[in-house]
Amino acid sequence: MFVQTDGRDHLDYRRLLNHEFSALRTTASAAHITAHAEAHVQSMVSAGATADLVAQYALPLVSQTLCEVLGLPWTPGSARRMLQVFQGRDLGNADLNSTTTPVDHLVRDLARDALAAPHRYPGLVGRIAAEGIDGRALTEDELAGLAKQLLMPGHVSPTHMLGLSVLVLLEEQPARYAKLAADPGSATDVVEELLHHITVKQHGLIRRAVRDTAVGGALIRAGQWVPCHLDGADTGPAGFAPGRTPVTHLAFGDGPHQCLGQHLSRVVLVRGLSVLARRLPALRLAVAPHQLHRRVAHTVAGVTSLPVTW
Repeated sequence: MFVQTDGRDHLDYRRLLNHEFSALRTTASAAHITAHAEAHVQSMVSAGATADLVAQYALPLVSQTLCEVLGLPWTPGSARRMLQVFQGRDLGNADLNSTTTPVDHLVRDLARDALAAPHRYPGLVGRIAAEGIDGRALTEDELAGLAKQLLMPGHVSPTHMLGLSVLVLLEEQPARYAKLAADPGSATDVVEELLHHITVKQHGLIRRAVRDTAVGGALIRAGQWVPCHLDGADTGPAGFAPGRTPVTHLAFGDGPHQCLGQHLSRVVLVRGLSVLARRLPALRLAVAPHQLHRRVAHTVAGVTSLPVTW
């Protein structure tokens, strides 16, 4: 798992993956993401007057977008398998370090097939399967591990961030949701404020001190492990104020381990919210807030479902 490495080992893998997740590349994908959002809203509306926003909009939008970047097929069959695998999955160490979850079966099949026929995957997976790293071919274990580290956080965190964002706007900031419907251009500021307001990564980041460091009067010795409490770090000025300057948060971490997919996540959130508000300006919860099933004791916060109507 390259996310658990440091130094040259970590940077070599990051460089291998950077191209498809660059700000320039993801900005160029915005039109595709908008089209996906439009299609998923239409599918939701065509199915009836109520829907589960997590299962019918947030998860398929995030999954289709990520699969497009990775070069994975999005056929009815492959989409169904992807959505079944990631519905309700967590991003905790138990899942990430396991080799027996449904995600592991998925990425093992993917790695085996991509190494045998890279041309079948016209995206990141096919490229790294064909090119390898530092002049050598990737092993099946390496490609499966890379795919898992992209697919798990790439599905789980943005899906629940999008769901919680809609919940906050509908319940706490209805005027902001109405403004989004009238002015989709305001979505960028709203998303940045939501990233500051909501911390989906509940249990923090685990980091090891490389030298003796004093934080808040406490001495942390070199080599000691420290859990970083992101919710506490993101606590800032009271109120919900899109457009505030500066907007500082650790939603995507910081430093060499900063989230690889942060640019893609921002575009998905901006386009996902703006399309939803424009198409469904009368969107509202279909149940009372206390009836929502929240994800507790999970690494990533969220709601297991978000029943809505319009």
